[in-house]
Amino acid sequence: MLLADRFKLTLHRSTTEQQAYALVIAKGGLKLKESPPDSAEPGSDGTAPSPADGGQVVRANVTSNTQGVVTSSGPNGNVQMFPSQTGMRLELTKMTAAGMVEILGRFVDRPIVDMTELKGKYDLTLEVGLEDMMTLARASGMAVQLPQAAGAGAAEPGSSSVFAAIQQYGLKLDARKAPIELLVIDHVEKDPTEN
Repeated sequence: MLLADRFKLTLHRSTTEQQAYALVIAKGGLKLKESPPDSAEPGSDGTAPSPADGGQVVRANVTSNTQGVVTSSGPNGNVQMFPSQTGMRLELTKMTAAGMVEILGRFVDRPIVDMTELKGKYDLTLEVGLEDMMTLARASGMAVQLPQAAGAGAAEPGSSSVFAAIQQYGLKLDARKAPIELLVIDHVEKDPTEN
């Protein structure tokens, strides 16, 4: 690993109990539509083909157009993001539970853990509010502000429009403590070694 060689990076994984959201199936049951089966030709569903050498390389593809539509595809599913008057519409296809956790986690204030035990790939559409889009932008490192009404404070945990958007599919984000895996850096040199 380049970072270990050049910067003497050493790290380890650790698990700790933290406040999180558990993605669970709601009491009314699952209402997700399973994606149609993949075609036999690798990459024909919009996702990158698996590495031919058997390596575990994660491949993703992201594009955008002049109308502001962003399309991404990867091993956990495909996402198309369309701007709307009230925020953004997300069309998710061939989405695994891991993909849902990844996407939803961008809009909330805590880590999300999958507790659904879903094994399939699913199609769903989520309407995400403007405040949630600003949260996503800030998490990406952009300095954006929305004007707040007089006396308005920070959003309450669990107030994201994402919570309501997933309920139509029989899913719920449940606040609880959960084991979260962390990557802990033990040592790193400030200056790299020579080539």
